[in-house]
Amino acid sequence: ALDTKNAYNEKLDRSKICRKCRLNKSADGFTMCKSCSEQNNKRQSKSKKQAVEKGLCSRCYAKPSHSKNTRCYTCLLKSMAQKHLNDKSKWTELHDMLLRQNSVCNYTKLNIVVGDNASIDHIIPISRGGTNTIDNLEWVHRTINTMKNALTKEEFYIAISDIYNNQKISFELPIFDMRSQRLILDETS
Repeated sequence: ALDTKNAYNEKLDRSKICRKCRLNKSADGFTMCKSCSEQNNKRQSKSKKQAVEKGLCSRCYAKPSHSKNTRCYTCLLKSMAQKHLNDKSKWTELHDMLLRQNSVCNYTKLNIVVGDNASIDHIIPISRGGTNTIDNLEWVHRTINTMKNALTKEEFYIAISDIYNNQKISFELPIFDMRSQRLILDETS
């Protein structure tokens, strides 16, 4: 029966007929017409809102791992995996990395919690030639990631050491130009 249903749906897709109402034409690349798609989006939005009101994950309706979140631990990791590894199915790699780090920031050794204060940092920033691969990622405290910005790990350690020792920064910090989306060195200082 499942094969018959799949064959029927494939036939609808080829004929560009809406899978839901079977009356209207669906747009290229979509399985539903605009009207059915809008109704479906409203229904999903209402379901998500109701789930959040009940204290459940807005994606899978499980109990969130942290009271501040509307998503559970797994859905948070899937979202991060999509963003940083371009594949949400690799969420377990991020989970394993967090376990290897004992849920502590690699810089501060403070406990980190996904959905609260944990952030994924690129060891070599993307803007400096780094990649979105698991070996270029590490879990850090959100504040540290904000401070590190586009610095390499070594540059960040030097900057922190210089600040701690109350010295002038010993190298020029790169500046990110929003227009060109590139790093530049401030040559005026």
